[in-house]
Amino acid sequence: MRWKLVVGLILAVLIAVLAAQNAGTLTVRFFFWSFQLSQALVIFLSGIAGLVIGWLLAATGALKK
Repeated sequence: MRWKLVVGLILAVLIAVLAAQNAGTLTVRFFFWSFQLSQALVIFLSGIAGLVIGWLLAATGALKK
C-alpha cells in the first residue's frame, strides 16, 4: 500500500513540474464553445480527471468482488 502512495506522489510532482513549465495560454474548442485557458490549468485538470476516473474504476472493481 505504501508503494502506491510513493508512486502517486511522484506522479503528482511530475504533473506539477510539467504544468509549471507550460504556463502559456491556449484556445480550447469544445463543440460550439471556444475559450482561452492556461496550459498549466489544462494539464492540472487533465491530471485530476485521470485521477477521478482511475479512482472510480478501482471502486467499481472493488464493489464487484
